[in-house]
Amino acid sequence: NNVLSDNAARTKIFGSRSALTLGPDRPVAAKSGTTQNNRDAWTIGYTPSIATAVWVGNNLDNKTMVPGSDGSYVAAPIWNSFMKQYLTGKPVEKFEVPSTIKTVTVDKLSGKLPSTQTPQDDLVTDIFAPWQVPTTNDDVHVTVNIDTTSGRLATALTPASSISPKTYFSIHSEELTLPNWEGPVQAWAAANGGTRPPTETDNVHTEANLPTVQITSPSNGSTVSGSFTISANPEGPSPITTVEFFLNNVSIGSSSQAPWSITYQASQLASGSQTIKAVATNSLGLTAVAQISVSGSSGNTT
Repeated sequence: NNVLSDNAARTKIFGSRSALTLGPDRPVAAKSGTTQNNRDAWTIGYTPSIATAVWVGNNLDNKTMVPGSDGSYVAAPIWNSFMKQYLTGKPVEKFEVPSTIKTVTVDKLSGKLPSTQTPQDDLVTDIFAPWQVPTTNDDVHVTVNIDTTSGRLATALTPASSISPKTYFSIHSEELTLPNWEGPVQAWAAANGGTRPPTETDNVHTEANLPTVQITSPSNGSTVSGSFTISANPEGPSPITTVEFFLNNVSIGSSSQAPWSITYQASQLASGSQTIKAVATNSLGLTAVAQISVSGSSGNTT
């Protein structure tokens, strides 16, 4: 009832003033049909209280009719005229929706329940018979982390600044091995941005491209006093862009060129052993960390 009374859905083919409708205030379900070579033209339609079928053709010799004698052109006007006359003065009846029919929001490409990866633009509300209500989630849309430098899947080494989540959708026909089925589906997908996520991983941010760093001054376990220099020696296959220094995980300065050092006042050190850390970053965004422990000389105040 819902499909056959949806005049808006067939407007593209039949026009908004099709003879298959009885007007905006009178729900009616209708379907036209035409056999080969225009031998038979049909229109069948109904309201909740009356069903009417109209056939047009050459009943004496079954000869073909003139081209264009489709059911919607030669049978529908007769059906429409009869239905309007019959229903004149009768109350408007609506098709009742069975209580078991469910209205569900789904992903329009998979026909399944939305997942956290389903784009909002792909959500549609549809009606389902009770045995058709989807119970599984959208498996067409997949969101993966992409390394923006290589365009491949991000890895544990990919810097956060180079990671961009991207949602892909991949669809297939019901017959993967038949080109006449699968081909048009893939052509539509390609024209509408449908691609499979990459399978290769980031080949830029790799262990081979990682920098190294050493803290050359002060030495590990030493005692510092006054104004002392913290120096590092970063190396690697890609240019080093910065070395940032931390005291107990709080940044205390950085250097963007050799000799990769800063100065610090020992008087600002708390009592006891303190941790100094150097983080070297190269032009690819890869980092290396080195750390030592130092103590302030006696008499330092926090």
